[in-house]
Amino acid sequence: MTKKLELAASLYEAMNDPLSRLIALYGEENGTGLFGAAEGEAPAGFFSRIDAEDLVPGQRGLTKDGQNVNEIWVDMQAMLVAFNAGNDDFVSLMTFPTIMSNETVGVPTSPGFQKATEYGRPSKVRVTEVTRGFPLAHYDLGDGYTQEYLDKASGAQIIAVQATILNSWTTLERELVFDALFGDANYTDQDDINVVRLYNNDGEVPPAIKRWTHDGTHQHYLFGGGGGFVQGDLDTMSEDLIHHGFREFGDSTFILLAHRDDLATIRGFANWIPAEESEQPAILAESGLVRGQTRRGGTSGLRVEGFINDWTVVQDNLMVSGYLCGFVSGGPLDVRNVVGFRQHVNPSARGLRLIEGNRQNYPLYDSVYDGYAGAGVGQRGAAVIMQDAASYTAPTFETGE
Repeated sequence: MTKKLELAASLYEAMNDPLSRLIALYGEENGTGLFGAAEGEAPAGFFSRIDAEDLVPGQRGLTKDGQNVNEIWVDMQAMLVAFNAGNDDFVSLMTFPTIMSNETVGVPTSPGFQKATEYGRPSKVRVTEVTRGFPLAHYDLGDGYTQEYLDKASGAQIIAVQATILNSWTTLERELVFDALFGDANYTDQDDINVVRLYNNDGEVPPAIKRWTHDGTHQHYLFGGGGGFVQGDLDTMSEDLIHHGFREFGDSTFILLAHRDDLATIRGFANWIPAEESEQPAILAESGLVRGQTRRGGTSGLRVEGFINDWTVVQDNLMVSGYLCGFVSGGPLDVRNVVGFRQHVNPSARGLRLIEGNRQNYPLYDSVYDGYAGAGVGQRGAAVIMQDAASYTAPTFETGE
């Protein structure tokens, strides 16, 4: 048994540290061992040390263009740090961050003054608070970095795989937000979290704003009849947001998301103003809402197509054709934004991660990308969906189900 254990230990050592094993077998004394003489002396032995290191399989781990694979791993981790430090423009303008499965959210109300007396104390401003649920799921994606691929790939090709995966994670985040908004049925997830949608006739009564009151049948999933969008549809959508108090905040923006297929119809409306440098009443920039001029697409990354009445119209082709999504944004990650985007409570599990494979000293082999994400509606009155149909039917989005 002892001999078997010694043999097993020897084999394990040879597989995991082949260079040390060669030295143990052949020695390293100058002139007599595997590596020959010391620098400046007559050569002996079979190889110089650098040659031996190159010839041990996998010891150096170079790509076909000479880049060290483990140095590429370090660069890729640095790319992920930078990626996770930023926010996708669409996601940040539609969401606020949360790490809680259930969180209290304040919704707009209209507090009123009372006549003061010398005998009483004034009533306090009461913020209407409601509890909302935010689901969370664990996602992963294998990167395909097999030994065969790394042997034939260049450093740029390896990095290009990660760039594709970063784009896929951003797409997943957007799809999660859209799924939270477009689904019209409340549900309970696998962790027993009650998740609500926009106002959907479920009995919850929205708070009164100014002289606007609502009842438990209030609905933010609208349909236009199926004969094509008309300008009145956009007016109906903006009125719904205004009636919930979101026009009361001077720094908020009404954003209308439309698929490219529906833009031709919207451009034909009477009040349409195209997004050209010479005429912008209000545009989005990286810091939120600013006044001035912009180029198509702008520095924010949003493709602003134009303006119509209350709306800043943005093209997004993850949207489903035949639907419009109108929402109010207080700016990137503002608490008044419509969707709560949930991350893990553990800071080290937030964002997208690259987990090393199970081959010692070669982390790229069989490595996996993973992350936690989830989205649920927080401000039920801060967005409205319009479908060009005779009745509303929720579309489906790719959320990894």
